Amino acid sequence: MYKIHLLLAFVLLSIQSTAQNYFQQKVDYKIHVSLDDVRHTLSADETIIYTNNSPVPLNEIYIHLYPNAYKNTNTPLAQEYFNTGSDQLLTAAENDLGFIDSLSFSVDGTLANWNLLPDTIDIGKIKLSSPLLPGKSITISTPFKIKIPSDQLSRLGHNGQAYFITQWFPKPAVFDKNGWNYFSYLDKGEYYSEFGSFDVIINLPANYVVGSTGELVDGIAELQWLNEKAKATASITTFPTSMEFPASEKERKTLHYYQDNIHDFAWFADKRWNVLKGEVELPASKRIVTTWSMFTNAEAAMWKMSPEYISRTLKFMSQWVGEYPYATCTAVDVTDASGDGMEYPMITTIGSYGDPFELDVTIVHEVAHNWFYGILGSNERYHPWMDEGFTNFCETRYVYTQYKNDSLLQLENISTFKKLKNILSLSALNHKEIQYLGYLAGARKHSDVSQDQPSQNLSRANYRGDVYYKTSVAVDYLKSYLGDSLFDKCMNNYFDKWKFKHPDPDDIKNEFEKTSGKDLAWFFNDLMRSNKKIDYSFTKTTHSRDSATVIVKNQGQIISPLWITTYSNGNKLGNNLIEGFAGLKKIEVPFSKGYSYKIDGNKEIPELDRSNNTIKAAGLFKKTEKINFKFLSGNENPERTSLYYIPVVGYNLYNSIMPGIVLHNINFFEKKFEYALMPMYGTRTKDIAGGLDLQYHVYLNNNTIKKITFEETIGHYAYAEDFYTPFNNSYNYHHIQKFTKFDTRAIIQLKRPHPQKNIRKEIEIRDVFVKRDIPFNAFYAPQQIDYNYLKLEYRRENGNPLDASSQKVFAVMNKDFIQLNAELKQFFCYGQMNKGASIRFFAGFTKINNEIQRDVDYRYNLSGTTGATDYLYDDIYLGRTETNGIWSQQFSRTGAGFTAPTLFYRKAEKWITGFNASTTLPGLIPFKLYANVGTFDNAKLSFIDFSGITWELGVEFPVIKNVLTIYFPFAYSKDIKYAIDSQNLNFGNTIRFELHLQNLNPLTYIRNIYK
Repeated sequence: MYKIHLLLAFVLLSIQSTAQNYFQQKVDYKIHVSLDDVRHTLSADETIIYTNNSPVPLNEIYIHLYPNAYKNTNTPLAQEYFNTGSDQLLTAAENDLGFIDSLSFSVDGTLANWNLLPDTIDIGKIKLSSPLLPGKSITISTPFKIKIPSDQLSRLGHNGQAYFITQWFPKPAVFDKNGWNYFSYLDKGEYYSEFGSFDVIINLPANYVVGSTGELVDGIAELQWLNEKAKATASITTFPTSMEFPASEKERKTLHYYQDNIHDFAWFADKRWNVLKGEVELPASKRIVTTWSMFTNAEAAMWKMSPEYISRTLKFMSQWVGEYPYATCTAVDVTDASGDGMEYPMITTIGSYGDPFELDVTIVHEVAHNWFYGILGSNERYHPWMDEGFTNFCETRYVYTQYKNDSLLQLENISTFKKLKNILSLSALNHKEIQYLGYLAGARKHSDVSQDQPSQNLSRANYRGDVYYKTSVAVDYLKSYLGDSLFDKCMNNYFDKWKFKHPDPDDIKNEFEKTSGKDLAWFFNDLMRSNKKIDYSFTKTTHSRDSATVIVKNQGQIISPLWITTYSNGNKLGNNLIEGFAGLKKIEVPFSKGYSYKIDGNKEIPELDRSNNTIKAAGLFKKTEKINFKFLSGNENPERTSLYYIPVVGYNLYNSIMPGIVLHNINFFEKKFEYALMPMYGTRTKDIAGGLDLQYHVYLNNNTIKKITFEETIGHYAYAEDFYTPFNNSYNYHHIQKFTKFDTRAIIQLKRPHPQKNIRKEIEIRDVFVKRDIPFNAFYAPQQIDYNYLKLEYRRENGNPLDASSQKVFAVMNKDFIQLNAELKQFFCYGQMNKGASIRFFAGFTKINNEIQRDVDYRYNLSGTTGATDYLYDDIYLGRTETNGIWSQQFSRTGAGFTAPTLFYRKAEKWITGFNASTTLPGLIPFKLYANVGTFDNAKLSFIDFSGITWELGVEFPVIKNVLTIYFPFAYSKDIKYAIDSQNLNFGNTIRFELHLQNLNPLTYIRNIYK
């Protein structure tokens, strides 16, 4: 037997590596299911006929048991949520969870040996007693029960007595040329299932409206009831607002649905639904398809047009891709369910959007999935762009086709920014442009990735920006290159050959190349299956009497086609297609006075940088763009050099109020060179203060380093004031002291270790030069002194709010001293966002050159850093050198992390260590309790009988997260009490606060808008 199995394994490997013949398994289902709408459960029996059309025998069948994804906080779905910072499953009540149980698999009538996989509870494996040979079938049967989870967790769920039954039945995984494709259920990654037939019988209370995959069998009474409801709904002019559920009828009904050539089955039930019915004639065959819309009162007035939206989609998609093969198509309203905007064969779920146009395009998008997912059953877990990207392209094409004469309806409703839309130049973006910009945001930072990889390897930003947006604009580019007619012919041929099958990227590439007669490797290999960029630019132009020569450079990594558009005084004259090339290319174009030229004047190409795409035919400044002064920031305009401005007002105790302005070039899309200049006027010092920030980014395409940022910042402010009275008291000298800081750094950003986790790893090298005034000398003349520091740091930060952590190792040195430090932070979530315990550990070692005279104290202080001891001038202190008053109580919680003001006491000469812990309080109480403990080399104080271990307890009030936190120490060790008593401090004096105004920088917000 062992030799037989070894031989079969060898045959399987040989076939998978060499065979060219396509095969596809067939799976036919019979399911009887009953809904209990009191307990929110399903009871069912399932029979599966599994036919092995592969060339190899099968020894097991893998089964998806997706309802178990909702069972507890240890499932892959829960882990996905946790990794991406969502507490959806963590905070779910026990009653909101769900699962599948009562399973008992039999194969051909004999009880089967089966088990859950050891690393997940939503996949099972049935061991076959004898191999299932090629061409043979087996019958698998099982009862099962489902506890339906809350609709807020993911796609399967219920909201009261509204039921959304998706991914609910035991379903065999796909076996194809790559072997078994079994995947745990994830919220982001979608499905891959075998085609076959579904024969499903649903039993539930009689007054439920049901929308389902498949066609009703012998459903005359049900159809008559739905038709009556549709007539009643059509006659309503003003819908009621009630969303209450009517009582369930005691009488129950049984509905029978059947459909062939599908790979999934979903159904939805709601007693509140209004119903509309429509019909559409398909363009080619003239076949009639019935459409159904089922919706609550939530947005009922908008849903009156939904039959038309469905009909348009069926007509357009039948023309563009291939004819819709089924008899019905349904859209159902699931209001605010987590599974809104989701596709299933012949039926789609739609949420609440508050806008008729958004409802229109969402229905279009989800119905279009019937082609790219429902009929062309690609492996969306491995090649998500083949479904989501092409569907998104069809949605965009619909907008520009249906609303070609209404440019306002082509605009994207970017409601996120509200009144800022106009200020940020976001109000006039059309449907295509917002998708290009969504791709560009990641591409400019080089955080984009290939969209052709398992969906679980993609962050949410990459899934949206690359799978959806990049693919959509790229397919539109391909359509422009081939022309509508040839593109549609390619798509029709692809559809005809691969409908009801499992195509992969090579299959669609082969069909497009075969039909078009063109080499499209630049598109299918480079644009679709890598993160290579397109970037053409003009370098030079020369002209003679009637013609000109433009020199175009390919600065990108893809040899793709482009267009050179000729303009005369802004009016388009012609558009010439140029096949792709590497390096430089001379191109002949027409010439006359006033002509100019653009690469991709119609904006068809997903270019990395369009600012270098325009050149004038003649003149001194052929590539010069006009300067556009604009408030705050905004969307990038490639036709202009944008200079943004932001009026600002600053303040510190010494400069006093500082009105000023920020001039910068920072917008949503990272540039190689970025700057921000902030001149300010100190109303007390009567001079210029402010700063300058310059950044230059270098992107590296290797497996370790993502990019290197070289940054130079300069700051100049007042920081202290000095009074000196001579011994004869004849007059006072008053001097406001100032500092100037030059901070030069290189930040090496390493590759993210996990695509879904918000982990950032960096190495930073800094050189900090500080020149500052010092107090008057004996001759009453102000003096200056300068210091130079080198800082080296490695940091790893996890930005997940449920698992926030950081690890830092850093060293600071100059001729006076050297410090070696380590800091570790970890947040432990209590199962709810922003609720949990935080711990921090710090250890530092310093060696100080005591032979050098200096006015900086480099010793560690238990109580963190004050303005006076912030020798790198990293933080903003409103009263940097104050020793009394409110501004003297500002500090930064560094070092050992204590909060009580020991100030000149409790300093470490050589080493220090501290441990800090804090916890949130139950409910809505905004305070935290904290405890600190630490020690250092000379901590023991024999004169107060102190052992050397320092501690304190307190209450922390985070007023503004990461900006303002207030600390109230209320208990502490003897040495801290001694320090407080020695300074004659009362309780109010011990209250201290952190104020990190740099975290309110609006430029940081602007940089992260598309994050």
